[in-house]
Amino acid sequence: IDIPAGVFECHSMILVKKSHVKIRGAGRNQTTLQLADQSPTPVLVIGDDTIIQDAQGDWVTATRVSDIVVSDLTIDGNLLNQDVHNECGSGSCDGNVSAIRNNGITIRGASYVTVSNVTTHDAISGGLVTEKYCDHLHLLNFTSYGNHFDGFAGYQTQNSLFENLNLSRNHGAG
Repeated sequence: IDIPAGVFECHSMILVKKSHVKIRGAGRNQTTLQLADQSPTPVLVIGDDTIIQDAQGDWVTATRVSDIVVSDLTIDGNLLNQDVHNECGSGSCDGNVSAIRNNGITIRGASYVTVSNVTTHDAISGGLVTEKYCDHLHLLNFTSYGNHFDGFAGYQTQNSLFENLNLSRNHGAG
């Protein structure tokens, strides 16, 4: 999916729950996906939004995705025009294992995902957060700033490479 130069307003999350997808902007200073005012949702979610409990009792995504590339764009969470109390949609994050926080990018239950030449900023929660057992991620030339919580947070993630991350002015991790 090639996204041309411009600012594109997002009223709901972009959900990539199939493998072998490439999303490429015209450049991080040219293509922006911006969360619409008062939209309690993440911008981009890579992985299944359905959560199940596996045989070991772990909460995992119902299906795994792999071979995803996101590059050459900016994600603007539009924090000044959001309600920071709506970190998990309009509901609570507490005790809800299936909740997806309102991050710029959430990667969940995914393998072999590359994020390169991407900037996230001003998200209600984090700039980029990994969760639900990810592996073989590659973040390259990633910038994240001004998010209400994390610039980058990696939960349940292993065998991954993070290169040239610029994380600043976030209230939490990174």
